[in-house]
Amino acid sequence: MVRRRRFRTYRIMAVTAYTAFAAAGCAAGGEDTPSGPAPAAAAALQPATTPAAECSVATSGSWTDHSFREQNVDFLAEFDATPSAGSPASAIDAVVGLGDHPAARFSDLAAIVRFNPAGMIDARDGDTYRAGRAFPYQAGQRYHVRIVVFLKDHTYGVLIRTSDNADDPYTDLGLTFRFRTDQAGITRMSHIASTVDSATGTLEVCGAVVAPPAPPPPGCAVVSAGEGLVSFQVPRTDVLDVATFTAQPSAPNLDAVIGLSDGIPTGFSDLATAVRFSPSGTLDARDGDTYRADRSQPYDLGAVGFRMVSDLTSHTYSVFAGAVHSGSIPDASEIARQYHFRTEQQAARHLGFLSAIVDGPAGSITICGIENPVTNHVAYTREGRRTVAPLPSDEAMISDGNVTEHVDASGHVLASLVLGGELATDAASNVFIARLTPDRFAIDSYTVNFGFRWSVNVDDTFPAGSSIAAIGATRSGDALVAIAAPRGQQPSTLDVWRFAPSSASPRLTAVTGTAVAFDDDQIIVGSSDGTTTRIRRYDATGQVVWTREFAGNAHITAIAADADHDIVFGGDLLTSIDFGGGVIVAGHPAENPPNNGFVVELSSTGAHIFSQRTGDSLVEGIAAGGGRIAVSSTFVSQITREHLLEYRTDGTSISTGLSTGLGELGRGDRVWMGPTGRVWWNLDTQWPRFPRWPYLIVVQE
Repeated sequence: MVRRRRFRTYRIMAVTAYTAFAAAGCAAGGEDTPSGPAPAAAAALQPATTPAAECSVATSGSWTDHSFREQNVDFLAEFDATPSAGSPASAIDAVVGLGDHPAARFSDLAAIVRFNPAGMIDARDGDTYRAGRAFPYQAGQRYHVRIVVFLKDHTYGVLIRTSDNADDPYTDLGLTFRFRTDQAGITRMSHIASTVDSATGTLEVCGAVVAPPAPPPPGCAVVSAGEGLVSFQVPRTDVLDVATFTAQPSAPNLDAVIGLSDGIPTGFSDLATAVRFSPSGTLDARDGDTYRADRSQPYDLGAVGFRMVSDLTSHTYSVFAGAVHSGSIPDASEIARQYHFRTEQQAARHLGFLSAIVDGPAGSITICGIENPVTNHVAYTREGRRTVAPLPSDEAMISDGNVTEHVDASGHVLASLVLGGELATDAASNVFIARLTPDRFAIDSYTVNFGFRWSVNVDDTFPAGSSIAAIGATRSGDALVAIAAPRGQQPSTLDVWRFAPSSASPRLTAVTGTAVAFDDDQIIVGSSDGTTTRIRRYDATGQVVWTREFAGNAHITAIAADADHDIVFGGDLLTSIDFGGGVIVAGHPAENPPNNGFVVELSSTGAHIFSQRTGDSLVEGIAAGGGRIAVSSTFVSQITREHLLEYRTDGTSISTGLSTGLGELGRGDRVWMGPTGRVWWNLDTQWPRFPRWPYLIVVQE
């Protein structure tokens, strides 16, 4: 139930880790009959920027007590506690706790951590001791203890860390311990005390500090239990939404939800997407009508960076999450892949608010760095690497390797087939699906609505790492497939198979090169022998139609033919080359980076049309159609950046205004272009910096 709703205007915020407070002064700290002398002299505890100068040691039957500035709101207490050996075993019976006056007996403490006689650390919960998980202790080991006090709820949580590294995770003993029954109603605290109740042993307490939780850093907001949904307006999206933010819980085992909605939400059912800090101590996300996760990822008190990628054309989304260390996210995992929008939001058409709520009885969550970039010229997306065969009217066949889908111009599925592979379509919109295994090559043909037409299997042994280099269809309805063995940048033999429905067996042509494309029934191949770079056109029988040779060495990685039979190819220069429009000077290999990506267009007869550098390091894919050329390009330095470049057929660069919202970090991949100029682009987007996540982006004019 939403008790109160606040609204805050969106702004871009820096990703900032939330730090509670700095170490300060000292104190010292069993059970359970009143004993011991009067309290020791009090020493004030206040936040400071320098280490404590002294420690206190509690012994059997004695109490140590230190006062601190009175706290009447939720606050944190931290200290190092070191138990000594008891007798006859190594365990002792000692407590350290918090109260509202100097302690002379156990009943004076409200929140209590105990080193118990069984050798375990536990905490007081009302009228008994317990722990949410077993935590043994050893004599002489220093334990860093954090007590999170929720005064208004009369509960507290206990977290323990064994290392000296503040970035290392804590182990939580529990979040909702009740104050000791004798102190259940107190509303303020001002003392920390400790004692040893066993006959022997000591408990040393050092570096104690008590302070309210720090205010959120600039550009951040704290959402606390009891506040209901707190909303932040973000740019409204209607196709693709990429929201990033960091969130830091005040304690483990919260029940906190962060999600996206169209309007200002008044309840959980208004959230289309949602990620949750679950009460079980792990992250999960909403999938339709339930919460789950593809990967178990626990959380502690550290900040977590999130990216939610939501597709409003399919009403699915994915969640990526990684721990924040020193202000950055060194690694991330995908905890939810293509989950469905919440059941009540399956028809949502827009997203424009990010909201958060702590639905548990206590605790808070600090949200920073909300970013929700505007996307432009994106028709729809698919997560994962895809192969594509464009169809008329901007429809397409799309395959993920297991399933092939016929989709309309908005990405809605019109029909699907449980069969995947490399794709091509002919003039009648029939689809060809090719698959390669080490001992078999198969190709199947279906109508546009997946009515079966024919199938051919080729039993043969293919070298390890062989792949389908290209697939195409002729005007007569035959299918062409080129299979290449891996040879790095060196030319290799490309086996080109031609499959005709009327023929009982395919015809095989062998050519040599590093890139291949089909122009109706002709074969276009690019190659280089280290001194000369070549483009060669073959006819349907495998005879050479023409060859163009260019002095110099270039690695040709991609090649395509357009509807006018002009040839476009690209790659990266290894030496300077004149393709017919003047020398393109190659950067020295020692440059960081040598931006030697290039693109060239030749006419159907091999005449030069244009040639130029792309401004990036590599060309990963090329497509042509609709009077345009699309180039998938990558800039390589210490990090990589992907770009989709577009040109007119005279080489003039086109500014598309494309913004995917996924950022530039990543690497370009294959690209396809339909007859109207629509582009289907595979890319590997990187987030936060190094993990790569593949996507298909469909670009509309």
